[in-house]
Amino acid sequence: MSSVDPSVSITSFLDCVKFGPIESARIAEDYPDPGVNSIALTFLKVETCLHFYNNLLTYFAKFKDSIHSPDLTINFANCKKLLPFIANAINNDGATRNVYIGNLTQLNRHISTEFLSSELTKFGIIDKIDLIDKGTGEEKEVFAFVHFTNVASAIKAVEQLSFSSEWENCKIFYGPDRCSVENDNIVNALNQKSVTAAAVASTSGGLENIGNRTICISNLDPSTKVEDICNTVRGGLLQVIRFLPERKMCFMTFVEAEAAAQFFANANIHPIILHSRRLKIGWGHHSGQLPNSIQLEVSAGASRNVYIGQSTESADAENDEVLPDEAIIRKDFSSFGEVEQINFIKDNKAVFVNFLNISHAIKVVKDANGDFENDFHEYFENRYRGFKINFGKDRCGNPPKAR
Repeated sequence: MSSVDPSVSITSFLDCVKFGPIESARIAEDYPDPGVNSIALTFLKVETCLHFYNNLLTYFAKFKDSIHSPDLTINFANCKKLLPFIANAINNDGATRNVYIGNLTQLNRHISTEFLSSELTKFGIIDKIDLIDKGTGEEKEVFAFVHFTNVASAIKAVEQLSFSSEWENCKIFYGPDRCSVENDNIVNALNQKSVTAAAVASTSGGLENIGNRTICISNLDPSTKVEDICNTVRGGLLQVIRFLPERKMCFMTFVEAEAAAQFFANANIHPIILHSRRLKIGWGHHSGQLPNSIQLEVSAGASRNVYIGQSTESADAENDEVLPDEAIIRKDFSSFGEVEQINFIKDNKAVFVNFLNISHAIKVVKDANGDFENDFHEYFENRYRGFKINFGKDRCGNPPKAR
C-alpha cells in the first residue's frame, strides 16, 4: 500500500486490518517518494490475502479515512517463499506473530508493558502488547499477548524464552493473530451474497453465466432514448451502457455481478413497462471481471456521473458565475465519451453530466483535479475553472422503486 500518511504507525494500521494470520507487516519510509510511506502486508495464505483485498475494495474510501491517507493506493507485490524454519514452526506448532506469556507473577517483580517491551524488543519490532491482570491475592493471574510485526520474531521469542532460566516458570507459546478475529463472519457474508447471485445467474443462463454483469434489455419502443432506460433501471452502479436503437435493445453492464443478478430477478418478478411496452430482460455476453483499476476508483467513490458546481469557497463568496449552456457542456464533455444525460440544478450554477461509460467519467475527474488540471481548463477556455468537479451519484444505483 502506497501513499500512507507518515503519522500512521504499524499498530494503528493493523488496528484496521480484520484478516489474518499475517506473516509480516512493515513500513517503508520515504518510499516511493520522499515524505511518503508505504506498507507491505504479507499474509500466510493466498486465500486470506484475496479475501482481504476483495473486502477492502468494498469500503476503500472508509479505510483511507480511518488511516488518514486520502491518496492511498493498493497493489499486489511479489513476496519471497516462506523460510523453512518459519514453515516448520507454523505446520508443527501453529506459530503466529503473537506470543502468549502466562504465569507472569512467577517473575516476582512488577509487570508492565514497558518491562515486557524492553525484554522482548530484542527479538524484533513489536506491534502491540496486551497485558491482562485478573484476580487478587493468591488468585491473582497476570498474562500477556505480545504481538510482533512478523512471525519470525515471534518464533525467536518462543524458542529463546522457553529455554531461559528467568522465564522457565512462565507459560510461553503462540496466541491467535489479533487480525484474524472477524475472518469467518466477513467471508461468510461475502460468500452468501455471491452464492445468491451465482444461483440466479446459473439458473437463467447456465453455469458459464456465473459472474456475468451484463444485462440485455430488449423490446424497446422506437421512440425510447437511452435516458429513458437509465431512468428505469435501479439497483446498482453501471460500468457501461451500449444502446442499440436500430435493434431496439440496450446492454447494461453493472459494476457488481450481484447487482446484475438482483436486477434480473426483480425484473422477471415485477415486469418493467416503458412507453407502454413490457421490456424483455435477459443476459448479454459474459462481461468478465471488473478491471481492478475501475474497482479501486469505485471504492473511492467513482461513478459514471460527474458533478460540476461551485466550490465551498466560491459559494461562500456569493460567486454569480454561471455554467455554459447544455449544448456547450455536451460538446465539451463528449470529447471524453458519449454523454447520456445533462441535468442542471441550483439555477444553473451546478450540473450533473452522466456518461455511458464509467471510465470516461473517471478520466474527467482525474484530468480536472490531477497533474493535467491546467491543461484541462485551458483546453476548455477556463469555462469550468473555479468550479468543483467530482463524482456525483449514479441514479441507477438507487434502490428499486417500491411497488
